[in-house]
Amino acid sequence: MKILYVPQHLYAALKKADLRSQDLRDVEKLLGTLSADDVAFYFFANDPRHCPIPKPLADALPNFLFGPAEVMSITSSKEVTEKFNSLIHNGNSADMYEEGAVLTSDCMEEDLLIITHTAPTDATVSDEVVGGLTAFYDRVIQQLLAFQKLETVMGSPVLLGWMKSVQADAKTQTA
Repeated sequence: MKILYVPQHLYAALKKADLRSQDLRDVEKLLGTLSADDVAFYFFANDPRHCPIPKPLADALPNFLFGPAEVMSITSSKEVTEKFNSLIHNGNSADMYEEGAVLTSDCMEEDLLIITHTAPTDATVSDEVVGGLTAFYDRVIQQLLAFQKLETVMGSPVLLGWMKSVQADAKTQTA
């Protein structure tokens, strides 16, 4: 299983396009749904130096676009390549998610876990009650367990991330 971050403002368009997981790395198919600026930003958001996926999760699962075994090439579109390189070298002024947004996940097929942010008003009751990060890890663990053995999930850095989020929530509630 691999992981992918989709910036909040791009998630709805990609979900509506109903692309298969392999299409999410195909620049030409992405350009059929998104602008060249958005495609470049999508790749930028998954670059290991900028990706907002929590570290325990990033350590547990390879990134779908930039994982160690992935040879990602966006050179099929010169425009996207130039925009991506500009973002990498010059930084970015756009936000990947709205202020106050909470992390959420969506399991796409059995090989891909998509991470994005959702507006606080779209968060489920459990996200608000339990605490955003703890609810996020709960959801991710449930999704991983659908495709991986319990021993694999519980032995991964994801469990440590969940434990730290529970501890942080406990401190917040007692303060």
